[in-house]
Amino acid sequence: MRHFGRLIGLLAAAVGALFLPACQAADLPAVRVPVMLAESAGFSFDGDAIRMIEPGERVAFPIKLHEGYLIESVSGGAYYADGEIVLESARYPTTLVAHARPGQNYVFSLQNDKENGSVEFSHKGGLYFEGTEITVKATPAKGKTFLGFSIGKPLAAGGELVSRDPDYTFRLRGHTDLIANYAAENGVLLVYHAGGGRFSSTSADTLAVQIAESHYLCPNVQIADGTLSRIGHTLLGYTTDPEGKGRLLTPGANVVVPETGVVNLWPVWAAWTPDVQFTWTERADGIAITGWSGDEERLVIPETINGKPVKTLAAGAISGNFTTLVLPTGLNAIENGAITDCPKFTTLFFYDYVREITDRAFQNCPQFQTLHICAARRPCYPKSRSGTYSKKFERLLTAEGKKLIVVAGSSTVYGIDSPLLEELMGGEYAPVNYGTHAESSAAFYLEMISSFITEGDIVVQAPEAFGSQLGGNMFEINLWQMQECCFEVFSYVDIRNYEMVFTSFAQFNATRDKLPARDYEEYDTTVNDYGDYFIDKAGQDSSYVKVPGVVNFSLTYITDEGTARLNAIADKIRAAGGTIVRSFAPANRNAVIGIWREEAHQQAYVDRLDEKLNYPCITEFADMLLPGNYFHNSDYHVSTEGAKLRTRMLADDLKAYLAKAAG
Repeated sequence: MRHFGRLIGLLAAAVGALFLPACQAADLPAVRVPVMLAESAGFSFDGDAIRMIEPGERVAFPIKLHEGYLIESVSGGAYYADGEIVLESARYPTTLVAHARPGQNYVFSLQNDKENGSVEFSHKGGLYFEGTEITVKATPAKGKTFLGFSIGKPLAAGGELVSRDPDYTFRLRGHTDLIANYAAENGVLLVYHAGGGRFSSTSADTLAVQIAESHYLCPNVQIADGTLSRIGHTLLGYTTDPEGKGRLLTPGANVVVPETGVVNLWPVWAAWTPDVQFTWTERADGIAITGWSGDEERLVIPETINGKPVKTLAAGAISGNFTTLVLPTGLNAIENGAITDCPKFTTLFFYDYVREITDRAFQNCPQFQTLHICAARRPCYPKSRSGTYSKKFERLLTAEGKKLIVVAGSSTVYGIDSPLLEELMGGEYAPVNYGTHAESSAAFYLEMISSFITEGDIVVQAPEAFGSQLGGNMFEINLWQMQECCFEVFSYVDIRNYEMVFTSFAQFNATRDKLPARDYEEYDTTVNDYGDYFIDKAGQDSSYVKVPGVVNFSLTYITDEGTARLNAIADKIRAAGGTIVRSFAPANRNAVIGIWREEAHQQAYVDRLDEKLNYPCITEFADMLLPGNYFHNSDYHVSTEGAKLRTRMLADDLKAYLAKAAG
């Protein structure tokens, strides 16, 4: 307290000067402000403990810490650095109090796999005083990429990520086991932030998931399986922006990976609607919702009521003026008429545990158009051919520059050599092979693709002669199987345009229940990053035919409703700055029998397409009827040589069309 009396005198003088009349104050020197550093245990002053400074001036008090002590805190907005207590700006008389305490000794250790990279360090592993500054610098080996430093465990085992920067400096604040993490050059690190929730495997605020060597262009984000949860909330998905801006990645969605290989993901939560607004009954498997009375714009049905899981939406359960409906992640059944008379309802978050549902679950919901399918269960198809179709969507998300998208059934899966097409088009376009299944709705794929069209893109529709390829709108089990690893695609179409959506989903889920659960990173190796089935496909002899009559050109496939649907999608593609044209699927001419071999019937089919569709055909019909030796294992699946032939013909047709269009 030896400085206290002096401080009081200085303070009185400073305050008195503030209240002098202006005429007297003008004759005095500028007012100076006293700043005092109070005495405290653990350090001594190196100089005067009271400083008189100009208002707003910086002041620093040199101190000498006693051996084994460190500064824990400083009052008044000041801080300790490099042997000084510093206050950046003082405008009023101020007393600073610094608290010192005995420091601790902590163990520092570093784990690094020398086969993956090397680490330079300022301090070797050992015992160091608290606050010691340590610098480490990682250099990945050839063919490897550095993912970041974690503590306690490797990132792949749930360790906490502390730095993505390979040059990392920190102060030792506790026992620290630092681990350098690496992956193959195309490895990916997904860093999930708790965002108000908590992880099931760690108490940390982040969870890093390492994908050592991803086969896929866009890995899948974490499903809604309880890995990240928040009391009273349902997980809608993630964004790559901490404020929730940008593309919503629903659970299981495909995320575009930046060049760094590191993706930060923040959760998007929906708070449950209070359960007092619901009526319910208890059934053997849990709660069945029987009614709701509320006025929320976003209706979020709770995961649990009275501690029991909500498993069923009973007939007549939901009606009202909400716009968005979020279902529980563990919901099992939605009865017919469960969601009825909802005139403003537009958007549904639907989790893939639902086993019992038909399209009749939704009645008199005229604005229901956006369907978010959210994964809550592990996939079953990644290692099968069906699992490869997500690569087409990933290619659509990541292709750079102008895209050349070929849409059809499996004739295009087998029938396009995309690297050759890219070369033949002079490298001006990035091909996307969106061949799928001839019995799946081509309108669905074309509508989804239209959401990704940018200026200069070209879409080529090359339909097999099937109603589903010519505007049919029925969902079926093949479509669901092919989208299991990219459920997000359903959110890009107006679901009102399609039939059998939920009925076929229940069939799909019933099939999945008989299959083993797999991981998204499992894969089938037969499809490349363009979407081509690219393994060697041996040809047959010239007389080959798989199913006589399977190739026919019935006019019944071409309906007013179907072609109107395709024309509306074509308009949307053109409005986005793209071009859409038609070709034909390659077909085995040996499989054409009866009247369909006659030129007049073939021409009638071509003429009807030209009459009904508002986008031009660029291919001669006869050119796509190929001899049997160009086919591999069906009358629509060409061989490797057949794919090269068909690709060259398509490139020639496109270049001729573009040249004519350019005038």
